[in-house]
Amino acid sequence: MHHQLKPPEAATLPRHLLEAHVVWLVRQCRSLRALRGAHARLLRLRLPRLTHAFALSKLLASCAASAPTAAAASYARSLFDQIPEPTAFCYNSLIRALATPSNPTADAFLLYRRMLRAGSPSPNSFTVAFALKACATVPALGEGRQLHSQAFRQGLEPSPYVQTGLLNLYARCEEVALAKSVFDGMAEDRNLVAWSSMIGGYSRVGMVNEALDLFRDMQAAGVNPDEVTMVSVISACAKAGALDLGRSVHAFIDRKGITVDLELSTALIDMYAKCGLIERARLVFDAMVERDTKAWSAMIVGLAMHGLAEDALAIFSRMLQLKD
Repeated sequence: MHHQLKPPEAATLPRHLLEAHVVWLVRQCRSLRALRGAHARLLRLRLPRLTHAFALSKLLASCAASAPTAAAASYARSLFDQIPEPTAFCYNSLIRALATPSNPTADAFLLYRRMLRAGSPSPNSFTVAFALKACATVPALGEGRQLHSQAFRQGLEPSPYVQTGLLNLYARCEEVALAKSVFDGMAEDRNLVAWSSMIGGYSRVGMVNEALDLFRDMQAAGVNPDEVTMVSVISACAKAGALDLGRSVHAFIDRKGITVDLELSTALIDMYAKCGLIERARLVFDAMVERDTKAWSAMIVGLAMHGLAEDALAIFSRMLQLKD
């Protein structure tokens, strides 16, 4: 069954076999380029109308789940526009594709509103959760609060996906009291994202003790932190100037084998620099495999803060050379 179908062959197959072939073909795709290739092959098959719409929806879902880039968002939109009667699944896939840090626009929220105006299909908890994620990315508090009201009216507010989306939105927008009220209502459904969002919200507004207390509560609840959680915890230590605590948190990261990615490395550099241990900041910086502008800036500012102007200028020159 799973060999390369040809148009005459496809025309004779029953719908369920054609759809199985579509699913198999899309699952083979590991990149946007591969998805486009699969799309081209499916077009050559001249699939019946319903199977063609099914194929487009599967391509769209795969595109939404791929690496979040502007190219993926653009391709997802073009796929969606070819579907005659998009289902809630199709809307959700496109909203998800548009709700990415690389595409921080109001497009996802506008698509959600278009879905509401159309009257059918009705949004579900996933629709609201993806739209909330888009609002958190922008960030767009006003639109997010509209979503909250609509979710309440539609009976979708109790969904763990919606609750997590609301918490993340309010924490990102520094509305800590609103975030805390959502968090407190999630006693049974607090996942890693919920804990990390709340800790991040506290850290962002400088409520350092609350952030660190909540981190301890998270451990007591048996929830294992990830690199996103640890960025917020390390940032809280930096704001408090708590070197001993920062060092013990760094040791915890190493002990637990948590991935020290670009953002966490940058947070560690910032923390050590602000807490007076510039040599340790430099060690973290030198161990980085890749560096973005924030990482270079954290190191340069840290060196300058310690009166090491020549070292700061040397790092700045290295950064400029690598960018050329």
